[in-house]
Amino acid sequence: MFKKILTTAMVLGAPLFSQIKTISKVSDIDQSLLNKENVIFIFDVDWVLSKSADPAFQYQNMVKYRSVAKSIMKDFTIEQKDRFLSLMALSSKPVLVENEMPSFIQGIKDKNVPVVALTAICCKGEDEKCVKSWRYESLKELGIDFSKTDILESGKTFIHYPEHLGCRPCYYNGIIFSNGSHPDNEKGKVLISFLEKASIKPANVVFFDDRKSNLESAEKMLRSTYPKTSFYGYLYGGVKKGKAESISKKEFTAKWQTLADKVKTPIESKK
Repeated sequence: MFKKILTTAMVLGAPLFSQIKTISKVSDIDQSLLNKENVIFIFDVDWVLSKSADPAFQYQNMVKYRSVAKSIMKDFTIEQKDRFLSLMALSSKPVLVENEMPSFIQGIKDKNVPVVALTAICCKGEDEKCVKSWRYESLKELGIDFSKTDILESGKTFIHYPEHLGCRPCYYNGIIFSNGSHPDNEKGKVLISFLEKASIKPANVVFFDDRKSNLESAEKMLRSTYPKTSFYGYLYGGVKKGKAESISKKEFTAKWQTLADKVKTPIESKK
């Protein structure tokens, strides 16, 4: 069921239309959006397009052993949390959340509609690993290639953001990197920076994310910056379907503790 956030109220500067709807599969969206004029589609990556093949980092097991995960991460700084999440993504092979997603995205591209990814992962991994190229190539192996979205020069860095873990938000081969959970790097803010740098003023924005806060951030920033833009947010829960591979509490704890030990070591001392 649709949740209306705001409706037409141009005097107040609100969007023409705005909504956030919960879906469990991509085919649940309003199909008429594919035929909207001046529309852009935006996809989160982790737990929307891809998920970990490692049972220690699969959604159902993280829920099952929530107390273990919370205990291990409870004293993390923002920097340590972001390093941990990057290591989690980089430490195992990603697999599709939904097998139909590559063909759905290709169908959008076939209509010459711009489609990009917006991921919160940090741009630089441990040992100077380039997360940007890894993220692009891993998605490409899954049949998803955003590089054909030729609306902004690849490699563009948004230099007005503060440096976080050695990087700033950037754009690479159709993927927008908001670069972690630093308060200044909210997805909504980085999305606006991307649209401004690409000189795009969309009439319609369709955004898929597994976190409601990211959808609300995008809606809020669009409302204030592009008040005539309609926003269609989809809270995607596909990763919650199905079953995860079995893993014992001991194995789960060991894998999480190994990553935690790595991020507790300052980056400088690793060199």
